Amino acid sequence: MTKTRLVVARTMLVVAAALLVTRAHAAELQLPPSARALPAAIAAACPECTTTGYTPCGSPDVQWGTRFARYAFQGTPARAYLPSFTMTGEDFRKLARTTDYQALLITLHDRFKKTRLVVIDQAFEHARVLPPPTLVTVTFPEPLHTCIHESDRPWAC
Repeated sequence: MTKTRLVVARTMLVVAAALLVTRAHAAELQLPPSARALPAAIAAACPECTTTGYTPCGSPDVQWGTRFARYAFQGTPARAYLPSFTMTGEDFRKLARTTDYQALLITLHDRFKKTRLVVIDQAFEHARVLPPPTLVTVTFPEPLHTCIHESDRPWAC
């Protein structure tokens, strides 16, 4: 392989890696045409939500992509819920494995107390962004932490 091809190949890998990371952290809501104004309304009420992103919430059917619009509305009255993104499952497991118990509880508390909740009314007519919670309670089983902390044991020891 020539030096030029090697440089091009490395550049393409860096670009691909950047696009994958961006896509994973900036999932876009696929909304019906009548709801195209919602993202701007949400961003106006919660500018940091645009940066951090959201987590789909509800039944196992609620997912990103075209399924979101079909399955997001839950309960009576029907509403869709989007908590602002706090951390990935991998981040959570790493934190639990590498942080002492009391520090883990404090860290989780501090992260979740910043969570915003976007509430979308039925038919995507309106969206409200609730303020961060005033009370956050964090529970993490101490025996589980003792088992997994500073180890590579399975999560369900």
